[in-house]
Amino acid sequence: FGEWCDYVKTNILPTSASRNGKRYGLRTVEGYVSILEKWLKPYLGDILLDQMTPEHVDAMLAKCDGAVQSRRNVRNLGSMLYVQATKRGKLPHGFLNPFKAVDVGQDEERVDRNGNSTEARVLTKDEESKLLEAASGQWCRGAILLSLRLGLRIGEVIALEWLDVDLDRKTVTVRHQRQRVAASTRVLMKKHVGEHG
Repeated sequence: FGEWCDYVKTNILPTSASRNGKRYGLRTVEGYVSILEKWLKPYLGDILLDQMTPEHVDAMLAKCDGAVQSRRNVRNLGSMLYVQATKRGKLPHGFLNPFKAVDVGQDEERVDRNGNSTEARVLTKDEESKLLEAASGQWCRGAILLSLRLGLRIGEVIALEWLDVDLDRKTVTVRHQRQRVAASTRVLMKKHVGEHG
């Protein structure tokens, strides 16, 4: 399994396409590599690909720190490795994917270190008004308006260019997204997201 993890990291993840036909973002690939290196390879790397059992996966996940979502991410990536192994003829079709047989539990509400919920929520009209009032005269007010009115993410807003705005049709086309890749590096990703009008 460890050799397969290395192969996937080197040959599949950098070129893999997501369900909608676009490549994974750099942050997504970095997250997958982190899971491979921190969890899958160290705990399961010595087990042969065709000898892995759900019990092996359960034992590894029991050591997995963090919330249910962390365990789910580890389980899902492990499952994807088995799907790829089957597609590439490393395992026979119909082989039991040991990761799919594992239950990671119910989702729990995510909270920050102060106990506040970190789940996304929509601002109330009153909160929107207060935010716009606080941004009055500030350079970021336009970006805040775009986010509030069109539902754009911050990375989509800061990647906008004038050629993305059609004043006659009253549309904004999101063609790119800016993502933080490392602590101080920003990379512009070409990622067509869609039109907003």
